[in-house]
Amino acid sequence: MKVIGYARVSTTNQDLVRQRTNIENFCKEQGYNLLYIIEDFGISGATNEREGYKRVMALTTSDCDLLVVSELSRLSRKEDITETLNDISKVVAHNGISMLLLDQKSKTYEGGVTLPIADLLMLIISLYGAAQERIETKRKVLDGKAAIFLANPY
Repeated sequence: MKVIGYARVSTTNQDLVRQRTNIENFCKEQGYNLLYIIEDFGISGATNEREGYKRVMALTTSDCDLLVVSELSRLSRKEDITETLNDISKVVAHNGISMLLLDQKSKTYEGGVTLPIADLLMLIISLYGAAQERIETKRKVLDGKAAIFLANPY
């Protein structure tokens, strides 16, 4: 099976090693042929304006059979989860590529098949959680900056 991976980190203070390793190890364990990993480095999941993400959306069955993503939140942390659901559906149902999320290893979204309602519901809940996590992280960063400013106003 031909596989392409996808990994993303939102800041340049992070690295992609853990995600790359997880994708590589999974493919090796399964006996899959990992062609390469598409990466977005230092770009928020709240935007689709990522070169790697655009490459993922353009994949077809001539590129690979399976897309392995390190975690659902690597695809998106957008508050508007409908757009991400449409993107996942495009890759799976329209482009015909199966998709596996390593944080949900027991479920492979089969290429060429419309996502069943149960899968859509699980994705909605997971995407909502990823969006809320981003909102909370953003709030904590702003609170931290405000605390530093109050402690050192000059």
